[in-house]
Amino acid sequence: MAADTVAIRSATPEESTLLKQITVRSRAHWKYDAALFRTWAERLAFAPEEWRDVEAYVAEIDGQPVGWAALKRPADGLGVLEELWVEPEGMGG
Repeated sequence: MAADTVAIRSATPEESTLLKQITVRSRAHWKYDAALFRTWAERLAFAPEEWRDVEAYVAEIDGQPVGWAALKRPADGLGVLEELWVEPEGMGG
């Protein structure tokens, strides 16, 4: 991935398949135990009720999604990073 400009936009619940695909590829990059990873990936879901308490964002380069993040909505002015996943080819560069 070239060092192009990254655009950040809000994610939508309709993009749950895309976000899951990025998450699975990102997590696989870290070489988790295959059986453990398979079990985790099967449970991965983006149910609509999970979107109530987070703000999710997609990072894109030239219109192509390269990662995403979810922030737990701020309570008392403090937000919490819930998720952060990057396509493997975009890591470490």
